[in-house]
Amino acid sequence: MKRLSADGLAPGRGITIVCLLLLVVVGFLLRLAPLGRYVTPDEPNWVYRSVRFGDAVAAGNWSEIPSTGHPGVTTMWLGSAAVHLQRWLSPQESGRHLEWIRRLAWLDPEIGAPFSHLAFFLPGGRITVALVCSLALAALLPLLSHLFDRTVALLTIGLLAFDPFLVGHSGLLHTDALLTTFTMLTLVTALSGFRRSRQAAWWPAAGVCAGLALLTKSPATIAVGFVGLLLLWRWLDSIVRGSASPGDWLRPLFHGVLFAASLLITFAALHPGLWADPVGVLQDVFYVADRHLTSVQHPV
Repeated sequence: MKRLSADGLAPGRGITIVCLLLLVVVGFLLRLAPLGRYVTPDEPNWVYRSVRFGDAVAAGNWSEIPSTGHPGVTTMWLGSAAVHLQRWLSPQESGRHLEWIRRLAWLDPEIGAPFSHLAFFLPGGRITVALVCSLALAALLPLLSHLFDRTVALLTIGLLAFDPFLVGHSGLLHTDALLTTFTMLTLVTALSGFRRSRQAAWWPAAGVCAGLALLTKSPATIAVGFVGLLLLWRWLDSIVRGSASPGDWLRPLFHGVLFAASLLITFAALHPGLWADPVGVLQDVFYVADRHLTSVQHPV
């Protein structure tokens, strides 16, 4: 049995929790640095989409869900939640800005008038993204501790908490930091499905994380493909070992079904635009992905 300290925690665990809290809190505060300092070109667009997204969800008008092709759905969920909170905190001022924004048929970047109204809701959206990215760091501790050890887990979380590039993106109402966060959780959870007990329970969790990553940005397909290759490798390895029981080579297939099913359910359940026009939404996603591939910038 592990020896317990006076507070009931195993030796070193209390220190680990304190270190984790410090890393997460300081990392979260660093991610709030952009507040009131600058606005990136894409953020007003995401505020505008979030307002339209929240209005469409509240009205149950699924055909009015913005289809960006990124698809950026997690960003719009968080942005619309921030708008809703802002309306609760300051209903009169929020109502005045929303009335102006809702009259826009589209957002023209060459017209500056809408941006003062959109900027009112931007800090809340940034805070929600920073909070989700910071909480994800805390979720890594039990996952990485069982895969490796607590020292490696804390070192990894510390590197992620203070990485300048990730910190900068995690304080914006955008897609990239959320893509990184959900992709990272997908891979770590999938590895837990290979190495930890009760393996079957980890694959639905990995599928949910992968679904959230795909709802954020289409490059998450790379992570999904990587998990698929890991499952294929485990299946082929069990077949090559001739002494393996039928359960050994059926298990990776079962885990793959759990992963794929939970991914598809998450994607379909959290993307209201699919409920009205699934073909159109998927066409937008593939069009944007193809456009990014064919318009790669080359050095002059």
